[in-house]
Amino acid sequence: MARLRLGVSSCLLGETVRYDGGHKLRAVLPEIFAEEMDFVPTCPEIEIGLGVPREPIRLEGEEPRLVAAASRTDHTRAMTAWGRRRTRELRSLGIAGYVLKERSPSCGPRRVEVVGAGGTVRRNGVGLFAAALGAAFPHLPVIGDEAIKTPPGQIALVVRAFAYRRWRHFAGGRFLPNRLKSFHEEETRLLQSANPEQAESLARWMARLPEGTAGQVCGAFAERFFGILDSPAAAEGWKRLLTRRPEAFREEGERRLLLRILNLR
Repeated sequence: MARLRLGVSSCLLGETVRYDGGHKLRAVLPEIFAEEMDFVPTCPEIEIGLGVPREPIRLEGEEPRLVAAASRTDHTRAMTAWGRRRTRELRSLGIAGYVLKERSPSCGPRRVEVVGAGGTVRRNGVGLFAAALGAAFPHLPVIGDEAIKTPPGQIALVVRAFAYRRWRHFAGGRFLPNRLKSFHEEETRLLQSANPEQAESLARWMARLPEGTAGQVCGAFAERFFGILDSPAAAEGWKRLLTRRPEAFREEGERRLLLRILNLR
């Protein structure tokens, strides 16, 4: 299978695209992840025509808009339109995960500052591009740049991204109940290591596979499957599995990356 493609905020790869002309390089990306993955870099603010350096922008209002703090230029429409176009491009490129710059009003996946009336600040926003990404790819593994600095975050992204790619490959083919059962069986070890109770629940659901259209059955399975992979303790379970049964990670690139992260090779 071809190398996995990972979307990344450009500044995290060392590109000097931030508003102040700087970058936020996360060395683990070129030093480890690049061994087995190809990056698809994006800087939304550059893509909508803002230069370097540029005026800082922020989210404002109850239904957040993307506004330049000093000039008051509203970039919401431009960012929203570009985000729709970019997610279509990313779909055609077959990305299997994304690393986003946290706290960015365009890329932040969570807890982005939103300025309200009277200058009050709440930290519950989502960057406009991150929101477009989530709407277009509901199960896409997404991680912030702080989490990617830690081994648990790295492990979680690797396992979820490779699993996402396998699922997209399955979902792109003809739906047959036996194909879905085979897919589930092949992923069982990862699921059990991530969350044994939920894995058992999914096994019972598979045993009495409900009737419905292909889209309905696959959609219901995907919700359960990715919900298990997103379990908070999943990375620790996968770490234990890797030390005991590295062959459980069936793709060579996935296994090599995980062993590299844990310094086992």
